[in-house]
Amino acid sequence: MKKKIIVILAAILALSVCLLSGCAETIGTGPADGENAQTEKKGYTVSVSVDAGELGGYFGGGIYTYEQQPTAYDALVSTGLEVEGSGYYVSGVNGLKELQHGPMSGWIYHVNGESPSKNPGDYYLEDGDIVTWTYQIEE
Repeated sequence: MKKKIIVILAAILALSVCLLSGCAETIGTGPADGENAQTEKKGYTVSVSVDAGELGGYFGGGIYTYEQQPTAYDALVSTGLEVEGSGYYVSGVNGLKELQHGPMSGWIYHVNGESPSKNPGDYYLEDGDIVTWTYQIEE
């Protein structure tokens, strides 16, 4: 217990010295001498939902944060649902498969209400995106 208190006090003291000496001023300042630098992202947070569309039923979803920029396929896999297929094409989720309810039925996805023209594994999400996976029936 005494060691924890000593460590905490030492950390507070070190931070205080750093702040008073001005070392904190360099945090977050841009590159020197006109160099270009990208702002480092701390993560990508996206919202994902998966439903059976006209068949009814919500399969799952949630809000997930990634260190690396995720794809729409990554977002689907993050739900923990059983996903069949690949980043190229999703053929089934939790046993609900393509063509099971008509010759054109299958899984589609939307990002922020729009239908991307890329495969889900090729569509990179941005921080704050909302991804909806829906089973579509087209007979």
